[in-house]
Amino acid sequence: LPDAFSRDVYHIVREALVNAARHGLASRAAVRVHSDGGASVSLEIDDNGHGFAFKGRYSADQLADLGVGPKTLRERVQSLHGSLTLDSSSTGAALRIVLPVAA
Repeated sequence: LPDAFSRDVYHIVREALVNAARHGLASRAAVRVHSDGGASVSLEIDDNGHGFAFKGRYSADQLADLGVGPKTLRERVQSLHGSLTLDSSSTGAALRIVLPVAA
């Protein structure tokens, strides 16, 4: 992967983990990174914190319309032409992010 893209992925994962610990009070988080052979990278970040004040599954656009969720992560993913889905429950949060490598 290009160096700049790798740095962007690192910052997204770092921010998601910091948010899980700081805001969700998570004691555990799992990060999975998948590549489809070079066209895109998928990130899955799950934690066992208390989730967000809102519960359910939301796309980045829905989160933006409601003015909730991880704004900086949404903006970072959007700037890379990716997609973000957030699942929030009382037992944690799960982020699904897909980033095109060629962005």
